[in-house]
Amino acid sequence: PWSREDRPEVAFQKLVLATWEYVNRGTPNPQIERIFDYYLRMVWQLSLAIPAPYVLGSPFDLPLQDALYLYEMPRVAGQPVAFELADDETIRTSKSIGSASDVGSDFRVLVDDLQLSRPLMFANLPETSHAVKRPILFVGQWREEFSGVQPELSGGPLEFEAYLLWAPKIAPTEHQGALVRVHGSSGTLFDPTFLRYQVSEQTRLRQITCEIFVSEGLEAALNIDRESFNYAHPHAVYITKWLHAALRRVATVQKRIAAGVRAEIQEAAAAGEQRALTRIAANAWREETDDPGAEPPAVEFEGETKEPPTAEPGAYRFSRELVLGTRDRRPTLGARSNERKLRAMTQLLAAYGVLDILTDKQQERLLTGLRQILEASDQ
Repeated sequence: PWSREDRPEVAFQKLVLATWEYVNRGTPNPQIERIFDYYLRMVWQLSLAIPAPYVLGSPFDLPLQDALYLYEMPRVAGQPVAFELADDETIRTSKSIGSASDVGSDFRVLVDDLQLSRPLMFANLPETSHAVKRPILFVGQWREEFSGVQPELSGGPLEFEAYLLWAPKIAPTEHQGALVRVHGSSGTLFDPTFLRYQVSEQTRLRQITCEIFVSEGLEAALNIDRESFNYAHPHAVYITKWLHAALRRVATVQKRIAAGVRAEIQEAAAAGEQRALTRIAANAWREETDDPGAEPPAVEFEGETKEPPTAEPGAYRFSRELVLGTRDRRPTLGARSNERKLRAMTQLLAAYGVLDILTDKQQERLLTGLRQILEASDQ
């Protein structure tokens, strides 16, 4: 995807951007195994393994003010804490996190006409149909002294920094998982199991990428092939437990943000529907009364409480139980929409004088029938 005139660092940037172009061109889950040949796969894997700088900037140094939701992981029990960055701030300057990711930032590797960099992007990611449009970035740093345990048994102190990025789309799919770097290097690449995470989060785990930067410890947990870990080592056990706890926190925060976004979308949709219904009823009322300043009367569905009515004089009041039916559960979005439509229909009937020729019982039966028609159309 690069030309002969491109500088080595620009050529590698174009290689990375080419993987995201597959998403824009209709390949929702591009895989390195399918889109690259053996040579480019080797280059890609090598760029992930070496302690090189990020291709388009480190997540700790990019201006991420409005691009992502930002959270700091707690050092003890508790939920991640949201934070914001000023215009001239980065995560490094604000939270003093990111020094462990700098190991090898001046390490320069050229393969033919490519200058290798970590092929990971954190900003300007393509939007998807997911309700949460902005990615969520979690960062933190930890140090464990294993006090009270002999170094021969604990392996000595353990210190690391990490980030977890939730995004609607992670490309290529080989980046879904956790990558552990020891002094900037990795022989394991991304572990899609997140160090054997046992909780069933199939969809959400495919939307998370994570890097753990170990600045002290964990060397003894590397197996002799340096491509896997001895998971019984205390350092590997500690990082595994930390990662699994972090994934649970990520899921909790992502669900909360998604619920909030959905609620905003639903409120906006309900407000739009209410404006349209109000406009229809108001136009009919003004035309029939020949009064541009007239407004249709309010429609209230009252419960069984003995509280005095809050509606203005002249409002139509009906029994909620008789008209809308008895509901033991919270009303659904469809039920609330039908109630708004039923209010507008009542105002429309009032505008043409239909309600005034009916008795109270007939009015309630009429509205009950209209409500049943609305509900039947939803099935």
